[in-house]
Amino acid sequence: MALALLLAGCTESTTLDPGRDAALDAAAARDAGPDLDAGETDAGDTDAGGRDAGLYPPGATGSSCERDEDCREGECLHEGVFPDGVCTTRCRSDTVCPVGSYCLPDIELCAPSCEPGRTDSCRPGYACVPEALGSGRPACFPGCYEDADCRSGRMCETIGTDRFPGACFTPEAPIGGACEVFADCRPGSVCMDEEGAGWPGGACVRGFGCEEGVALEASPFRCIARCDVDSDCRPSYRCATLPEGRACVPGCTSDAECTAPGHECVVSLGVCWPPASPSEVARRCGFGTDVCEASYCAETADADAPSLCAVAGCRLSGPSRACPVGSACVAPRSELRREQPALHDPEIGVCMPTCAGPADCPQGTRCEDGACQF
Repeated sequence: MALALLLAGCTESTTLDPGRDAALDAAAARDAGPDLDAGETDAGDTDAGGRDAGLYPPGATGSSCERDEDCREGECLHEGVFPDGVCTTRCRSDTVCPVGSYCLPDIELCAPSCEPGRTDSCRPGYACVPEALGSGRPACFPGCYEDADCRSGRMCETIGTDRFPGACFTPEAPIGGACEVFADCRPGSVCMDEEGAGWPGGACVRGFGCEEGVALEASPFRCIARCDVDSDCRPSYRCATLPEGRACVPGCTSDAECTAPGHECVVSLGVCWPPASPSEVARRCGFGTDVCEASYCAETADADAPSLCAVAGCRLSGPSRACPVGSACVAPRSELRREQPALHDPEIGVCMPTCAGPADCPQGTRCEDGACQF
């Protein structure tokens, strides 16, 4: 989930240096890229006019959205990171961006232009960043420059620069507390939201510093709630023994515990994900909007190969979550197993395409025992 980390919890000691090649994983906070807290949800009207403050026509770049169909072109980025969702287009240059917007090279997304210093130049929850994300030009981006930009009870972490805005946050939010957007968490934290990461009801995860939680050694941006027994954790979470200590991890046991529309409980993982389709298996994923929707974004052994969506939850032996058609259950790379608490069980595998030979497998994987292996 590199994009999430780009927008998540930066502290004053953080060096801001976005990694364009980082693997994007909606559930994994393993990337060493920058960490900026995402913006704020609109406290007011929830219709399109209220959310967009009359700045954009419905479906235009920068307008609010709930699904891709709401956008005239491009796609809708979910509101866990972008308040009320945002219509945008992937880009590598301005030529593909609609009039009135341009490409932000650090994240390869089109963003609407704006006028610095004007509070009405961007939608609620977005700030006009003078030199937004490597573009050298002003653009609307989730964030804030003063407390007035945030909802009541939240504050602006005033680390904003000409390149990055500050971030709204909830000062007393606990590690492991429920969240929908990053602003529901304290500074230096990210929201492992259910919509993207699959954590039931979302959970605030500390991005830097871990005085009161358990730091995951293989995931430097993950400090999760400490526990001794299951009752120390929120409902739909369990107290698991990890190499680093006992901590609260996702632990749903039924679909009724999932709050995001269309999500169901993958009991073997304890997460809430939409059903995985065959097209999700081994799909390329990476920085930008190539988000895995029901799986982890996993690196391969080949550093030059793209990362792949690894649909997890099957068992290497015995009954388990069925793999989508055309795939089989294989062992994940040890690095992915260390990074993901749900994969610490050595019996849990990931679904990869079946194969008859090397030509059937994605770059960075090998054909072995009838399936592509990491």
